[in-house]
Amino acid sequence: MLTAFLIIFCTVIPTRLYVNSLLPDYSGEFSLPSISQNITVYRDKYNIPHIYAQNETDAQIALGYVMASERLFQMEMARRIGAGRLSELFGEKTLNLDILLRKLQIKKTADLYLKKHRLSPEVQTNIDAYLKGVNYFIETATLPIEFKILGIKPEKFEPAHMLAVSGYLALSFAEGIIGDTLFSDLFASFPANMVEELRPRHRMGKISGTPKFTLKNKQWYKNILSALDTLEDQFGLFHGSNSWVIGKNRSKSGAAILANDPHIAFSSPSVWFEAHIHTPKFEIYGHYIPLVPFPLLGHSRDGGWALTMSEADDLDIYLEKINPNNPNQVMYKNRWVNMEVYDEFIKVKGQKDKKITIKVTPHGPLLDDTEFGVKKESVAIKWAYHHPDNHVIRAFYELSRAKTSDDYINAISHATAPGLNISWVDQKGEIGWHVMGKIPNRKKGTDASMMLEGHSGKDEYLGYLPFSENPHLYKPKSGLIVSANFKPQSNSMSGKYNIQGYWQPKARYYQIHKLLAKQQKWSSEELKKIQTNQVPSAAKILLPPMLQSVVVKENEQEQKALHYLQQWDGSSDTTSIASAIYHKWVYYLGREILDDQLGDTRYKAYARIVDIYFFYEEILKNPHSKWWDNIKTKEVETSQQIITKAWQRTISSLTNKLGSDVDFWQWGEIHTVEYQHFFGRKKPLNYFFNVGPFPAGGGNGQIDNMGHPHYFEDFTVTRGPSTRRLIDFKDPSTSWGILPTGNSGNPQSPYYEDQAEMFLQGKYRKQLMNKSDIMKESIGKIIFTK
Repeated sequence: MLTAFLIIFCTVIPTRLYVNSLLPDYSGEFSLPSISQNITVYRDKYNIPHIYAQNETDAQIALGYVMASERLFQMEMARRIGAGRLSELFGEKTLNLDILLRKLQIKKTADLYLKKHRLSPEVQTNIDAYLKGVNYFIETATLPIEFKILGIKPEKFEPAHMLAVSGYLALSFAEGIIGDTLFSDLFASFPANMVEELRPRHRMGKISGTPKFTLKNKQWYKNILSALDTLEDQFGLFHGSNSWVIGKNRSKSGAAILANDPHIAFSSPSVWFEAHIHTPKFEIYGHYIPLVPFPLLGHSRDGGWALTMSEADDLDIYLEKINPNNPNQVMYKNRWVNMEVYDEFIKVKGQKDKKITIKVTPHGPLLDDTEFGVKKESVAIKWAYHHPDNHVIRAFYELSRAKTSDDYINAISHATAPGLNISWVDQKGEIGWHVMGKIPNRKKGTDASMMLEGHSGKDEYLGYLPFSENPHLYKPKSGLIVSANFKPQSNSMSGKYNIQGYWQPKARYYQIHKLLAKQQKWSSEELKKIQTNQVPSAAKILLPPMLQSVVVKENEQEQKALHYLQQWDGSSDTTSIASAIYHKWVYYLGREILDDQLGDTRYKAYARIVDIYFFYEEILKNPHSKWWDNIKTKEVETSQQIITKAWQRTISSLTNKLGSDVDFWQWGEIHTVEYQHFFGRKKPLNYFFNVGPFPAGGGNGQIDNMGHPHYFEDFTVTRGPSTRRLIDFKDPSTSWGILPTGNSGNPQSPYYEDQAEMFLQGKYRKQLMNKSDIMKESIGKIIFTK
């Protein structure tokens, strides 16, 4: 015992003291040479910095410095993802990801943009000021623990690094990079009518039929899957989201209300950094992506905006013809044209540099001559992110200064990607919604879910929709606009344009509408219950036919499990037993229907895209589908047999995991969340860097969308609400918000996980803008001097 104590005393305690010495100062007076006048930074009790400066330039310098003090390692990871430079630190395990990121020209596109365009003086000044603050911290302050572990010092950050972050976000939304090639593969392997059953969402756009061609070399996308898995597992991707805005006629306060909870992969620290800036002429309370100086979510006293993924398909895969006599030429509109060809070198820790050749067609970069290529079949990506006039940084600069509907519309008109639904409210009580980003105007009949023909010109875009024709809605008579990744309900979808997308099922969208229809007027306090609603929206569609078909054994265990489902009120809180049974059953249903014919790689690809949720709804209505039969057995299985087999696997799995007593099969026992730091993915570092694990309510497809990968039996939560915001513009200075963990990125900080339990309990904290309120809750005051 004494020996163990001495080990702890001599190792753990000094380590903690050392790590504590790396934490930023929250009080005191410090020199910040680039500023023109003194700046005061208050931190409230949740460590939200409130920056008081005399001008915007000084405020941005302070923001850069303060953000770096809390999130510098996160910034470094964002830079390396955008540039495809992860392998310099992590070796071969991230090489496939770096190759994909280079091939997709994430940072190259940012470099080309800055070479072509001169940023406006206001935007350039703000960017330069922010980077001064970040880089001054790197030069003068003690670096966070992660840099000590890696033994590196960050290079100076540059504007291209922040612009490349938008490529990372756009890649998160680009389901077509998997879907287009997957369906081309499936049409080569299955009858067309069976493949059509796998993509029922396409009937939403009245697009169906067999493709012009298919890939002969199947499943080339599995390397892309591997790379995207690395990106999602280690760094996270964006997913679906909720938002709604309520006009003054639907609000108990008589002012408009904004609600938003973007769904993003969970990590530690969380994706957003909250900060409040105040100058005599400008004020914003923002949720920032570390490394970006303008908030992606924000509000002022005049108005605010929310975002969700638009799900419009802005990425296409083209099958190209390469000149057999000149490998650097591609056929475009029936003539040979030269491709842009250049080499890049990826530094790999512990190995020689990896040389890759990048070739760019008129459509976009080839995924060829690399691990992602297909022998004798070359494919290229056409993607809105590559548009040369993607003024996305200007869009968010102007959003943070918008006051009226016209301001919001004008701001988002500048961006081509990522594709987002932007909803807003203003102090006058007006509400609006408009899709941001370039939406391809494809020819009638073009199926964007399949690979397109690259050589003939037949599948070329007619252009892009005019921004004014992007789906939108302003000042509706209903006083309500809901955005939940469903197909846009607007005049732009009437058939004038061939708009396609990876829109999610209607259930969550209509569930929000149904809940908000229960009363005419709402308060932000009442809206908390809707934003944290834990009822599976799809369960009312899927569960009845499953219960009707299943054959349940006459034993106490199965009868009790059946009774829980029959009496279920729909709640998926941590104590719900029916929720655990239902979600397990749906998982095994998908495996029993599809595994035998798709195989693991195809199933995993299919389960990554939204079509699988539509498929469940449709196949349960079609007992004669050929997908029900297990081709690995001699008999022809019925839908009842497969549903029952999935039920039996569910009972067996829960028994093995939680014991034979059904009363102990609580949802929170299998549905847990652990907010993982990059270093916390290996033991024992998880105990130092990670937050959790905790039992979690909610689940896939719910308003409280605490989701897990559909292709894993493990129900560990990997994504969910990255923040919950409720802003009543009767008094925007004291709105409601919450983060999943905390605002600090330093593992030993008391603000690293101080919001975690509140978040999981559905609680909120105040987002403060009044100086008097901030000073009452201040944990520290820093004065930056010249």
